[in-house]
Parts: sequence; C-alpha cells; structure tokens
Amino acid sequence: MSEDQSHREHQTNWKGFVRFITWSTVFVVVVLAGMALFLL
Repeated sequence: MSEDQSHREHQTNWKGFVRFITWSTVFVVVVLAGMALFLL
C-alpha cells in the first residue's frame, strides 16, 4: 500500500520536473531568439 503511495508521489514529482524543464527550455529559446533579433 505504501509502495503505491510512494510511486504516486514520485510520478507527481516527475511530472512537475518535466514541466519545469519544458518551460525552462522554452524560456531559453525565446531569450536566444530575442537576442538574435535585437543584437544582430
């Protein structure tokens, strides 16, 4: 029973981590695109 709860918590943490990495990547791409447009 507790193993199932631990697995559920891990899955929730993993989904949050993936969402964070995805948004971080999007932010970096937007910053780099902005730098390319305004600095070159």
